[in-house]
Amino acid sequence: MQTDETWRDATSYSQGDLVKDTAPRTWKLEIGKVSITVTKHIHYGDEWTIFSPDLGIQQTGLGTTDVTEAKSNATKMALKLCQERIDSYTKMMSKLKDLSDD
Repeated sequence: MQTDETWRDATSYSQGDLVKDTAPRTWKLEIGKVSITVTKHIHYGDEWTIFSPDLGIQQTGLGTTDVTEAKSNATKMALKLCQERIDSYTKMMSKLKDLSDD
């Protein structure tokens, strides 16, 4: 399970904002070359969303207004997607190996 130390505040603050008095609106997790962003979006109201071009995830609601739960949901979603890709690539590699042995 992820900890908050792995997520960083990636909120774009206006010059007039007092950073210490403004709750973060965007969190980013970077692992290798993959970036996952959990953020508020005007079209989703108070619901947190996930966005990750690296994983092919467009703005998607995370079903919660709680930031801790949103980060957890985003981590689970990314993990599931990665596992599905690993399974698909494993099958493809096996099939390609079979074909190359012919």
